[in-house]
Amino acid sequence: MPRDYSYIIIDDEPHAIRLLSKTIARYYDHLHMAGAYTTWDTALKALVKNDADLIFMDISIPHTNGMMLLEMAPAQKGEIVFVTAHEEHALKAYEYAPSGYILKPIADDKLIATIDKAIQRIDGNKKTEEHAQVHQQKIAIPERSGYKYYDIAKIIFLEANGSYTKIYFPDKQTVTTSKGLGNFELPLKANGFLRVHKSYLVNTAHIEALRKEDGGYLLMSNGSEIPLSSKNREEIISQLKHFAPHI
Repeated sequence: MPRDYSYIIIDDEPHAIRLLSKTIARYYDHLHMAGAYTTWDTALKALVKNDADLIFMDISIPHTNGMMLLEMAPAQKGEIVFVTAHEEHALKAYEYAPSGYILKPIADDKLIATIDKAIQRIDGNKKTEEHAQVHQQKIAIPERSGYKYYDIAKIIFLEANGSYTKIYFPDKQTVTTSKGLGNFELPLKANGFLRVHKSYLVNTAHIEALRKEDGGYLLMSNGSEIPLSSKNREEIISQLKHFAPHI
């Protein structure tokens, strides 16, 4: 019996919300709508609350857009599905590692394939987190034949690469996984990792220096320069003083 999953819809058009929720209910009795939001401020509160498994999000929202909302809630971990009439935003949207990008009017087969993919990712992420909890000093990275464990202390930083994540170790070693960057943020937080940019999660123990020129960036132990989020720069610098007082 499949487990239950929750979802929210963010769209400024109430009729679009009703149509999407009815279509989901027609095919999935184990998906339950936890909320629907038509304004950016209520949507942001829901994203920050971070308790929905799936997030169906329109790109066009008055006074902002879906991608800007995700920038303001970097800790949210729900699987993102963009549902929009704007095909031109697809390339930019995939920087946020969504499960899918569906154009309106919604084709049922496209919606079903995207939801199935999102559920697979949710279940896979849950297994990764369970493995990480058992091996607190190591992190489990899924491979074709199972899982391989890596020392967390040796990770220098993680970089989002579309829907994949690239993990950097000393001696130029890297590992690429199909898991999105957001899936690693919570498991690694207790080990001193900090999200300093939508594309980067850094091990604060490997920070060599904080440079404030060029918008601000971190110099890492392997020589890499990691940019700071321009929108959250001051908050990140404040957190760095707590996590990495040596810089």
